[in-house]
Amino acid sequence: MTREDSPKPIARAKMARRDRILDAAESLFARVGLRSATMEAIATASSVSKATLYAYFPDKMAVFSAMASRLANEMQSGVLTALDEKGSLADRISNALMAKHGRAFDAAIGSPHRLELLDTRRHEFGQLFNAVDRAIEDAIFAALQAAGTCTPRDDARLIFCASIGISEQARSKEELEMDLRRLVSAILA
Repeated sequence: MTREDSPKPIARAKMARRDRILDAAESLFARVGLRSATMEAIATASSVSKATLYAYFPDKMAVFSAMASRLANEMQSGVLTALDEKGSLADRISNALMAKHGRAFDAAIGSPHRLELLDTRRHEFGQLFNAVDRAIEDAIFAALQAAGTCTPRDDARLIFCASIGISEQARSKEELEMDLRRLVSAILA
């Protein structure tokens, strides 16, 4: 083994530990809310010491920020993957919207602390999520345009904006998926 090879396993282990911390924090924030979550609770939930947690994140908002950034990246990536898959235009767009809103449901919308989590997301990370939302709407527009729909920009805006309202009112992921599919089918009909 060369010196150049040795950091790779260490870097992978650090990334895995960081992901474990973020997974545990996301679950904890959804369960108890941002205000009630503590660094000690995050450390316990992620099976790391408080010293290890502080080596990765200086405070709870840094953990939340990293979680929000990861969430935004996962949403955008999931949408792009769904739009690139084979299938009907309606299925690809419905799957793309579910990739975004299903992930949001898991992280915050399905939580009893949803208002606190969404409010923090909007106030602290509004620019990040607005940029992701614009990119997602643009990707839907591109899919509609490539399919030759009559009004792709208007349809993309309408589908995306309506999907946000559906997402925020959904009581379950099953209801969310069914309503998103109905929305897309109705607009593309």
